[in-house]
Amino acid sequence: MKSRASAGPLSLYVHVPFCRAKCAYCDFYSLPVGTCLDSALADGYVAAVLAHTGILADRSGASGFDTIYVGGGTPTALPMGAFVRLIEGLANLSGPAPVGEWSCEANPESLDAGKLRVLRDAGVNRVSLGLQDMDDDVLRAAGRASTTKADALRALDLIAAEWSGRFSADFICGLPGQTPASLTGGLVRAIDAGAGHVSLYDLTLEAATPLAGAVRAGRTRLPGEDSDRAARCEAERIMGAAGLRRYEVSNYAFPGQESRHNQRYWESGSWIGVGPSASGSVSLPDGSVARSNCARDLDEYIADPVGSSSEEIVAPRDAAFEFLMMGMRTFRGVDAPEFHRRFGVGIETLFGRSIDRHPDLVIAGERGPAPTSEGLDLLNVFLRDCLAELAESAWRPGS
Repeated sequence: MKSRASAGPLSLYVHVPFCRAKCAYCDFYSLPVGTCLDSALADGYVAAVLAHTGILADRSGASGFDTIYVGGGTPTALPMGAFVRLIEGLANLSGPAPVGEWSCEANPESLDAGKLRVLRDAGVNRVSLGLQDMDDDVLRAAGRASTTKADALRALDLIAAEWSGRFSADFICGLPGQTPASLTGGLVRAIDAGAGHVSLYDLTLEAATPLAGAVRAGRTRLPGEDSDRAARCEAERIMGAAGLRRYEVSNYAFPGQESRHNQRYWESGSWIGVGPSASGSVSLPDGSVARSNCARDLDEYIADPVGSSSEEIVAPRDAAFEFLMMGMRTFRGVDAPEFHRRFGVGIETLFGRSIDRHPDLVIAGERGPAPTSEGLDLLNVFLRDCLAELAESAWRPGS
């Protein structure tokens, strides 16, 4: 892989591929390890990640990271020794300046006071807690065998007592057996415990997952569309009343508590990714994007994290559509001046017909086209037209 100097601030994503148990709906690369992860395997993973991070940071010319996100999998599923080495090692690689935002994902069953102290002492200032729902029947039906309501309540109490940073709570709408009451009951608990950010995702049935197989075979039924809509509407009402505002398709926050790291993705910024299956993206001066992908195999990654990774170049034409697509996921919309700087063409020149065709979905934002509330929910309708308009365009990057 070539050296890629980032044109702007650089972020780091770290993928931890271990979980206590694999959830039936999950298609991310992760390995179920129960309560006991082989220490040699965990140490080998940490050593590979830290070495890979150092190499990629040197190649990018970065003196530090603007944001760091440690996700998975379940980072807190690591044994304490490996967890400490990973977090402290990343702190040593992050440069002399404090990281603007450093997030770490956690699951209730593997979060404890000791790991929260490790995070706080290393400079981590944001925890993302995977709750999904707080009803035991719903969790069991979703194949989330390692987490219970009791675990979730204990984790919320821990965070309230031990954590001085920000925290986010993740939920999924549309799980089998879920009702509006079960979803919103957990949501209220999380907000009362101090969650300043909530991610509320719609369940996506990935074809290869056990849950998708159970639904196809008729062994499991999902809530109907009306129930889903009622649950989401009630959840949004509760969050709005509490002061959280929707700022992205699936994300809500108090003002100032939006995820800076995820905004790097939505604004088509640059980041490096380390850990099995992680991806990275660096914007290049000609408008193209260098997209890297780490091996989706733990043993292969540990043996050679750099050599087992691949890279592809996303051409400026495709990168321009991605820039539009990602920007339109947020209420702020697309940064039109930055679009023009990167691609040498105005966004109205490429997508103006589609923008004019959907005044109910797209409005003029402070920086460029932005979605209405309805536009966030019907984004694909607008994007399909944009893709067709781009295909008909005579624009040739660099001409």
